[in-house]
Amino acid sequence: EPSVLESKPQWPGREHRDAFVRSVCVYKGDVYAAGEDRMDEDEGTLKIWKNGLKTTDMLPPGTPGSGFDISVYQGDVYMVSYYYDFENDQDVIKLWKNGSSTDLLESGSFGHVNSLHVNNGDTYVAGSIMSSWQYFGRFWKNGQPVEGIENMEKARFNSVFADNGDVY
Repeated sequence: EPSVLESKPQWPGREHRDAFVRSVCVYKGDVYAAGEDRMDEDEGTLKIWKNGLKTTDMLPPGTPGSGFDISVYQGDVYMVSYYYDFENDQDVIKLWKNGSSTDLLESGSFGHVNSLHVNNGDTYVAGSIMSSWQYFGRFWKNGQPVEGIENMEKARFNSVFADNGDVY
């Protein structure tokens, strides 16, 4: 069976199709990858691969998007994704669990997401939001902004890890 990196199907009028993997995890011997499938230079579609084969198209066809981190916890597949909504001029970042999503940004907001960690069934996400044209680091727990952690001006949080209630 073709793997995500070995397969380059031919498309009418196009020389090839590219896939970008941004994150990989292993669960019970299965390899999961999150990223995007690109049909041209400017547009990618959110994808998850399991053992090298596409498993889920989580956004409507033609909607740009990319999975930035993936994790499997007790058989549930979690992913964080980003895309720019050109029609509404806003960023869209989502936390996914088994194909269902939670928006992490309010409508009309701008931001980015970089990292996901699942610990004891709780999800932790690291990223950033933009306010007054400045980036601020932001953490989310179970889809909600973490209170008590000061958002750092001119910062972008790139990674998150949690253990026994402590978040790093």
